[in-house]
This record gives sequence, C-alpha cells and structure tokens, in this order.
Amino acid sequence: MSERNEKNTEKRKGNDPLQEQIILPKSASPDTIRILLIAPYANLIHVFDDALYDRPNMLLTSLESDSVQIREMIRTIAIDQYDVIISRGKTAEVLQSLIPNQRILDVGVSLYDVLRTLRRASGRNEKSCIIGFHNISHYAALMRGYFNETLDIFTVSDPEDLPRRLNEIRNAGYTLVLGDLMSYNYARLMGMRSILIETGEETVNRLLDFVEDFFTASRNLHLYNRFFLDLIHTAVSPLAVCDHTGSMIYRSESFTPEMENLLRDMTPLVTENGEAKRTTMVDGKPFHISGKLLCSDNYPDCSLFSIRAIAPEQYVPEPGKKNTPEISLEGSLHDITRRIILEVLKEERGNQAAASRRLNISRTTLRKYIEEYESET
Repeated sequence: MSERNEKNTEKRKGNDPLQEQIILPKSASPDTIRILLIAPYANLIHVFDDALYDRPNMLLTSLESDSVQIREMIRTIAIDQYDVIISRGKTAEVLQSLIPNQRILDVGVSLYDVLRTLRRASGRNEKSCIIGFHNISHYAALMRGYFNETLDIFTVSDPEDLPRRLNEIRNAGYTLVLGDLMSYNYARLMGMRSILIETGEETVNRLLDFVEDFFTASRNLHLYNRFFLDLIHTAVSPLAVCDHTGSMIYRSESFTPEMENLLRDMTPLVTENGEAKRTTMVDGKPFHISGKLLCSDNYPDCSLFSIRAIAPEQYVPEPGKKNTPEISLEGSLHDITRRIILEVLKEERGNQAAASRRLNISRTTLRKYIEEYESET
C-alpha cells in the first residue's frame, strides 16, 4: 500500500485483542469525512484502500468482521465519532438493526461485479451454478445470455433456507458455486468449490462519490443556514419565536428580559387570531410589536415576533390601560406638582413644548417651574 494510503487508512482485525479497546478514528480536520469500513472479507479493505488513493478528504478506519462477530464488537466502536459506516450484505443489515438512526451504507454488488465473477468461472469443465438473493440472481440472469455455457441460477429469499438449497445443489451434481459471502462460506463447509462475488473498484468508487457529494451538500447547507442564523441573530430589530405557552424558543441578541414578558402576554392572542400587534413602552422607549403564527410542521402553534423602535409621536397608549407612572402624593402641593412636571418632562425627553401641551400650561409658566426647581437643587 502506498504511503498516502497508509496515512488515510487504519486497519483493525475482528479477532485481535483490540476487542477490549474503543475503536476511534484518527484525528482529522473538520472537513474530513471519517469513514468506518466493517468488511466481511479482507479483500474488500484493499479495494477501499485503492479507491481512497485520490481522496485526501476521506479518512478510513477499516475493520474485518462478519455478521456474527460484529454483534459482540459493536460495543468497542465509538459510533458517534464516524460520519458514515460502510459494510456489505448481512453485516450491513445487522449493523442497521443494532445502531438505528446512523448513516450505515451497504456497498453491495453491481452488475459489473457479477459479470467479473461469471468471467472467472467461464470455461471451467465442471457443473456450476450461481446462488444468492434477488440482487445477485437478477444480475446473473441479465448476463447469462452473453456466455456460451449454461449457468443455472438459484434464488434464495430466506438465509435460513440456504443450507438446504445448497445440499440439494450438491446432490444434483454441482461442484462449483458462485455466490455472496454467505453462499460462499456454506458451500466451502459442505465440501464444494466456491467463488465469491466480490465488490469491485467501480462499485466502491460509486459509493464513495455518493458519500462525498452528500457530505459536501450537507456542509454547504449548514454554512448557508449558519449565515442566515447569524444574520437574524445580530439584527438590530429584536426577533423572537415563542411556543403556544409563551415560552421562548429563540431570541436574537438585541432581545431584553422585559420584552420576553410582553411576548408571553401576547402569545395567546396570536395563537387565537393568527396575529397580533401593539405599541408599548420598553425601558422608557416606545416600540411596536408584531406577532404572527408560524405555518410550520416542525413547530406548530409557534409565534414569530418582531419588535421595532418607533418615534415618540407614533406611540399611542392602548385603550383602557393607564400608562402614567405612579407618582407619590406625599408631601406638600408644591412637592407633588414638582414630581408631576419632572416626570412629564422625562417622558417627553426634555421637549418643553410637548410637556406644556400635556400639562395644559403655557411654555412661559413651565419655564418658571423649571427655573424654580433648578434653583432648589
């Protein structure tokens, strides 16, 4: 194996003392696709090694194990450290049952693989047949017409029925069996000559192309989503999403705790009516809040809220709600008047014309009050 392949691959045996160790991938860059190959026969590892020669973005850890051994070995494999797990046939099927919701791919066999095996068996002066599941027997039937000699084909649907069928084949005088790994092993145990239909380089490369395209698209989608999430998260106008109880699911950086309390009160209105709007004061500043029900299968009955600052003259207090802050009535009439005038000036941001209109006094009278209060301080 080349030096480059030595760097990108790591072999493990299914029957060595590593059983007691945790199988981890080598360290790699974030853009590297970490592949675990669980090969039911040794030559499949060599085919993957050759296919990875020109794929520096893939890191392969290979392990030789069949469908029986893997049931015990699965506890030694750090599954979550790999991006994808590749196997073949029954071993891949067992893996899918043992670790669901993982990216487990069956490399399988292709038409080319069956054709290559038929060529190897062609010209032998012995009674031969091909036996396997539908995927193999189907390909064999397609290619049989391209060979002069007759090749009998037997299809098996149940793995437990395979020994019985092979026994019948042997009793019928067949001496050479072509098949998948299970058929190959059973035939050899029964004293028959057997040729394994191996997965070839074309099939492996096609699968690796799919893996590379899939992860490239996934990473591009992740970057695309990250861009828009950052764009929303750093928006000047606060944005938030609440569930039907008013609990916060998402909020942007500019969101404040006081805003969260306001949205909790508005959520029932959005859930009931589909949308809701209001203007209110937040930290002494006027804001317009708009809520709309999200039409999402993943987040049903959730509300999207946008909050934007508005000019003071755009602020209209809600009907039936007292917006005037509580003012202490303790002390003399002079003290109470002073508190009222200063509070109105604060709300109007020092605008004496607006304050005088609200107090229903002239600007001259207001200035006299201000001068008097300033002299007192």
